[in-house]
Amino acid sequence: MKKRLQSTLITLFLTFLSGCATLNSPQQQDPNLPVPSGIKTISDSREIGFEWASLGDDERIAGYSIYRLEPNKGGYSLVGKVEDRFATHFVDSGLKPDSDYSYEIRSYSKNSVSAPSKQVSAHTRAMIESVPFAEAIQGLPERVKLIWRPHPDMAVNGYEIQRADGEDKKYSRIASLKGRLNAEFIDSSVKSNQTYYYIIYAQTSKGLSKPSNPLKATTKPLPLPIRAISASKDEPKKITLKWQSTPFDDFSHFNIYRSSAKFLPYTLHDTSKTNTYTDLETSNDATRYYQVSVVDKDGLESQKVEVIGHTLAAPKAPKSLAAEPTATGIALSWGAVAGAKKYKIYKKSADFDGLLAEVSGTTYVDTRLAPDSSFTYNVVAVDNYGLESSKSDSLKIKTNAEF
Repeated sequence: MKKRLQSTLITLFLTFLSGCATLNSPQQQDPNLPVPSGIKTISDSREIGFEWASLGDDERIAGYSIYRLEPNKGGYSLVGKVEDRFATHFVDSGLKPDSDYSYEIRSYSKNSVSAPSKQVSAHTRAMIESVPFAEAIQGLPERVKLIWRPHPDMAVNGYEIQRADGEDKKYSRIASLKGRLNAEFIDSSVKSNQTYYYIIYAQTSKGLSKPSNPLKATTKPLPLPIRAISASKDEPKKITLKWQSTPFDDFSHFNIYRSSAKFLPYTLHDTSKTNTYTDLETSNDATRYYQVSVVDKDGLESQKVEVIGHTLAAPKAPKSLAAEPTATGIALSWGAVAGAKKYKIYKKSADFDGLLAEVSGTTYVDTRLAPDSSFTYNVVAVDNYGLESSKSDSLKIKTNAEF
């Protein structure tokens, strides 16, 4: 691995030296070498092209060196070479639009270089203007729409869209569109209630145009969340949710999410058009966790607000079930249960199995007995809502033969 890395570094270094060598030129000047003349230039926004009279008949010449004036470096710097004596053209690229440049061209042989040509000056063309009209459509749900008038210059082959996400105005490219007649772009990689800035550039084969004026757009805000939410904790087999919300024109509905445990994820349980919702539950003494949000007609959803609800618990099972023989039968008694409205007595024997009676008190006398028989009793408490407790402990009794 180490040897491979060293080999790679050596290769890169040699490549670097090779690249530098292509821009090296002999330093010794030979006054007998012919100097390029008849130099003409043609400019674009980022390039300058050169043409000179041919010197190909002189076999001493190996090629031509092009030097550009670099004021910050104090003189001319070699910017290109043409390694063929028959060549008569060169293009200097990567230049700044609407800028002045000065050049000298020399011929060179194997060991020397000619005197410099006359200084040649050229001016790069200014970038073309951006689109003549552009507009950002704001207030859209999680998107910004840009429209513009197609560029009139037939050299335009597309557009580049740049965006800044804040006041710092640090623009970066988000899209490139092909075709001069394209006149729309929808940015869907935006967030709700955020402000964005855009610049449109026309694209040609030579580069980008001047930037358009910055376009500003703010996306549609999310609906306001609900407030003052409550959930019932004492209703039988249901939980009622109530909340308040701020009315707005494009309201669609409320989303109700539910979880059966605090550590479990919420899932969409139902929707509601009103500020109340009743969740019908089959379980007694059940806790449910809810989240409620507001949704508009574009599908934008507000922040979710949480609440916890609870169903009513059933009465507790009666305790202390007891039996005592009487002159007419067996007297049953048990302890009172809080919240109980009535009690159901269940009986099981050889010829009966089911509900024996319903009473409002805590005693009952069973007179339907047979001698030398076994009977089993249970009692269930029932509250005002009809919720029933579990059965009490069983009480088993056997009558004697003389009963």
